[in-house]
Amino acid sequence: MIISTSAIVLSYTKYSDASIIVNCLTEKLGRQSFLVYGIGGRKNNKLSLFQPLFIIDVQMYNKTNRSLQKAKEVKINPPLFNITSDIKKSTLVLFLAELISKSVNEEYSDENLFSFIKTSILILEEIEHGVGLFHIAFLLKMAKIIGILPELNHNHSYIDLKDGSTLMSKPPHHFFISAQQIKVWETIADTPYESLAKLSISKAEKEILLNSIVQLYELHILNFNTLKSYAILKEVYS
Repeated sequence: MIISTSAIVLSYTKYSDASIIVNCLTEKLGRQSFLVYGIGGRKNNKLSLFQPLFIIDVQMYNKTNRSLQKAKEVKINPPLFNITSDIKKSTLVLFLAELISKSVNEEYSDENLFSFIKTSILILEEIEHGVGLFHIAFLLKMAKIIGILPELNHNHSYIDLKDGSTLMSKPPHHFFISAQQIKVWETIADTPYESLAKLSISKAEKEILLNSIVQLYELHILNFNTLKSYAILKEVYS
């Protein structure tokens, strides 16, 4: 059975001299890996189609109970020129692609999540300002969609990141955020990407926010492990 679907590239690995395995999030089938033959060789090098978070249209032979499918046809739709030419944006998508890859493992369709990620990528391609807060906003918005963002309660002073509870006093560990951070989280989560540049948040505050949000994912996503691209992101955005 041939399935046609939009997909978001997360990563790829070489399978042979002229073929690759593409790991992606698809609109219709959730997380999928598929083989692309006749690519990567000297005469047909199209590896640039499979950069992190590139949006592609793919036709694949879908066989149930197989972890690896085979692509019939792949084309990019649309090209992302600004993301690939801007060092800050390209570093950011490496980080987001790795985070999505670790956070979304289900092989079933979640059209709301897919639509959010695809729309976010297209907005990142177009915006010129507010890029320094984009990844923080993305993580907060996605955390809400996948159900790991704690309920924000302004009557309490802390949120325990381990269990999502709101507290009047500090929990007996270091995995929490304060009332001030709670307000900033809420502000960023509710701000459209296009308006992020209007927010006044210092570099130090951004680093604290990002660390706490990454902690949230680490605590609530099974087998999340360490983000290899995290150090590179912080270096580029320092």
